[in-house]
Amino acid sequence: MTLRLKPGHKLSDEELLELERRLQAEYPGENLTIVIEDAPAPRTRPAEPPGVFKSLVVGFVTAVAALYLINPTLGVLELIPDNLPLIGNLDEAGAVLLLTSGLTYFGFNMDWFTAVFGPGAGKSKRG
Repeated sequence: MTLRLKPGHKLSDEELLELERRLQAEYPGENLTIVIEDAPAPRTRPAEPPGVFKSLVVGFVTAVAALYLINPTLGVLELIPDNLPLIGNLDEAGAVLLLTSGLTYFGFNMDWFTAVFGPGAGKSKRG
């Protein structure tokens, strides 16, 4: 006799042992096997290559961020004026974020940047 249990069954180990004892008492001499089936592997979609439109948008935003940091207007055209206390340089910080994200998207190695500002910044390399 084989008893198959589906994945995600709600029986604890003690309940499984009690079930086994009851079945052996009810069917003496039977060869009893309890099989707990494995859960099927989750289906994952293969990673799709980025679309042309998405690459164009990321490239445009990266180019605009780089141009903003070059500052061709000499400070005449700015999103946030630099002389405002505490928030004057947030627009440049955002441009750096967009630029580094865009460069990473296109496969540039930004390990030097994440080593300085990333999650491992300031940690000792000695282990």
